[in-house]
Amino acid sequence: MSNLPPRIIKETQKLLREPCDGITAVPNKWSPALQIRTVLLSIQALLSAPNPDDPLDNEVAAHWKLNEQEALDKAREWTRLYAKPV
Repeated sequence: MSNLPPRIIKETQKLLREPCDGITAVPNKWSPALQIRTVLLSIQALLSAPNPDDPLDNEVAAHWKLNEQEALDKAREWTRLYAKPV
């Protein structure tokens, strides 16, 4: 493990979320007994396989369904432009 300080990422308002709302562990099934491991695994699964049929943002989901590659390209571009480490 290196002794480098942690990378800090600048916050931005310009985020393109994947069209999904399927974290099954949070928040509707929340309980104090829920382990962070379960939440993180749910988030990992969600990011690995987004579901445009259960969106947080209908406009993004529609774009995703119409042209998935274009939506992915835009997400990469926004990541490059707005999610750079400071």
